[in-house]
Amino acid sequence: MSDETPEISAALLRKLTARARQRKVDTDDDDIDIDIERDLLRRGRRAMRSQTERTFQSREDIIERLRGMRELLVSHVDYTKGDIVQWKDGLRNRAYPAYGEPVIVISLLESPVFGSDDSGTPQFREPLDAILGWIDDDGDMICFHYDRRRFRKFMGS
Repeated sequence: MSDETPEISAALLRKLTARARQRKVDTDDDDIDIDIERDLLRRGRRAMRSQTERTFQSREDIIERLRGMRELLVSHVDYTKGDIVQWKDGLRNRAYPAYGEPVIVISLLESPVFGSDDSGTPQFREPLDAILGWIDDDGDMICFHYDRRRFRKFMGS
């Protein structure tokens, strides 16, 4: 194998991690297979860690991106209940809904509810002031509280 770090997707890395955990070591050949998988996983993790370094060429680029993301977060978007909205680019901090997925504003709260998650999570003390609903895989409506600053009016996919 070369010394260069291979490109590997997060999904493939998860799949390989699960496979390596499920493998049973019965023979010497299995030991070799597991060693190869572990090496690939190690290289994949290194590639994922350095993704930010490849995306941004310098600290100035990172600082510029941070300032732009802050402006996007604090910029006011005027929407009301019944409007269709989606995540602002780069501001998704939850698994659902997906980027570009339309959700409906059920309600906008006058006083936010604050997330009670651990201080080590992005949701700690997040002002949850919008109740949004979307259709899940079963066709049912699911509603959750979100920070309205992270959403904009739906623009299509």
